[in-house]
Amino acid sequence: MEPIVHTIWEPITGTWQYIVSDPSTKQTAMIDTVLDYNKDTGLISTDSADKLLDIVEDNGYIVTYILESHAHADHLSASRYLQWMLPQRQNERPLVCIGEHINQVQATLGQIYDIPESELCDAFDYTFSDGETFRLGNIEAQVLHLPGHTPDHVGYIIGSNAFTGDSIFNPDLGSARCDFPGGSATALYKSAGKLLSLPGHYRLYTGHDYPPKERRGEHSEPSGAIPYTTVERQSKENKHMKLGTREDEFVKMRNERDSTLSEPKLLRQSMHVNLRGGRLPACSTEGFKIEQIPAGVIPDPTSRIQKTKRHICRDVQVNWLVECQLLLLTWSTGIQDAISFPDFHCFTSNQTGNSVILAVGLAGLGGELFNMANVGVSLALFVAGATLTGQIANVVGPCKRWWLVLANLLQTLMVFAAAAIQAVDHAQGFGPPALGAIALLAFSSGSQVAAMRPLRVPEITTAMATAAWVDLVIDPWLLAVRNRARDRRAMFLASLIIGSFVGAYAHPPIGSSNTLILSAVGKLAVTVALLFGEGELKEQL
Repeated sequence: MEPIVHTIWEPITGTWQYIVSDPSTKQTAMIDTVLDYNKDTGLISTDSADKLLDIVEDNGYIVTYILESHAHADHLSASRYLQWMLPQRQNERPLVCIGEHINQVQATLGQIYDIPESELCDAFDYTFSDGETFRLGNIEAQVLHLPGHTPDHVGYIIGSNAFTGDSIFNPDLGSARCDFPGGSATALYKSAGKLLSLPGHYRLYTGHDYPPKERRGEHSEPSGAIPYTTVERQSKENKHMKLGTREDEFVKMRNERDSTLSEPKLLRQSMHVNLRGGRLPACSTEGFKIEQIPAGVIPDPTSRIQKTKRHICRDVQVNWLVECQLLLLTWSTGIQDAISFPDFHCFTSNQTGNSVILAVGLAGLGGELFNMANVGVSLALFVAGATLTGQIANVVGPCKRWWLVLANLLQTLMVFAAAAIQAVDHAQGFGPPALGAIALLAFSSGSQVAAMRPLRVPEITTAMATAAWVDLVIDPWLLAVRNRARDRRAMFLASLIIGSFVGAYAHPPIGSSNTLILSAVGKLAVTVALLFGEGELKEQL
């Protein structure tokens, strides 16, 4: 499937901006957006970015990604302004993304422009690795590391379209400079080789164009600016990089040419904003005059309180550490069910079992084996916990860090409270104290499942094993060497089983209360990890 591509020319900086959308789902990415800045007056405006918003609104698009090809040296990114505006028009907050080598550029240029390290850390919502894929609706997109112009440079292949940034220019311009810190003409030659090895019909959308007056083309603006040419045409006509150009020839030409170039007019201003992930410095700095900041153009927080607020208000994304936290919650669930069944003759997490027990008991088939009050309270409070947690999450944002920390903390306190009841009641297993402990554990379990589900790791539910067993064994790629979904399911089932064994074997010697405390400690560890962890998305988006 091919995406819809909107090309938007920004003539002051010669920048091509792109809006790329899956026609079936309207899921959309914006690429290399521009925030208008007048160096002489210090005035910032959002005219260019607002034109992008108009296109999005007119077409009913849902922007999920705001993509940067690199830390631009010639214009300010509008990414954070767009990220602030878009949730007012759609339910989803888009991620601001760039290549993972941005940290190299930040480390080098952050010192040159005296940007505090605290303002560079976690500046982007997500950083891509080379070759990583992500979904734009029903279309798979791929990230290519294209160093040379800058070491962090990436391109995005979406359908048969490659958004190349400054890795290659239109054929009559050739190539971009490589004299920025970490730049390399040799690396740029090899990156161009990657692009020219794509199928001939692929379109190479360039990041900039500076059209000569005589140029007029089929796809050109009135100015002569052209957003793309095909791989086939670039291979035949690019004046610097066409097929047959030797590496040593290109490197010599590029280095000689770069030695004559002056620095970009907005270099300092661009670095101050773009290294911060699209955020302005809090006030004017040397060489960067700021007279007024439009609403929604976000200065970088400078105080610890502001940085902390930004951290806890961000969405938690899934990486290997968050997966480990989900597995630890699964382990805690196994412990709880392993002690709840012998103590209460019901489960506090496994509601499939409780549903069957309830039917068997009400039919009079279980005799005195099951306590219907215990089973009913567990089932009802599990559903109540899931309902309340899920509906609150729908309002406040299901993946917000502060919400997940709060939900897990409350669940942990409930397990500790159930342990206290069991200690006082000596684990009698029936009567009001037992019902209170069951209610706390079941509510906590339902809340846990509902709180973790929006993280979208369906293979690690933290509670339900039946579907995991079936999905594991019917996986058509069960025996593949690399199969992330299979590995997750296997680790989930292993964590649940291990937790169950821990609960079963710990229960007789240390008692119900202490075993529950062990489960609560596991949940507390997850709460702390959620509070302080970064949780950047390092799986496929």
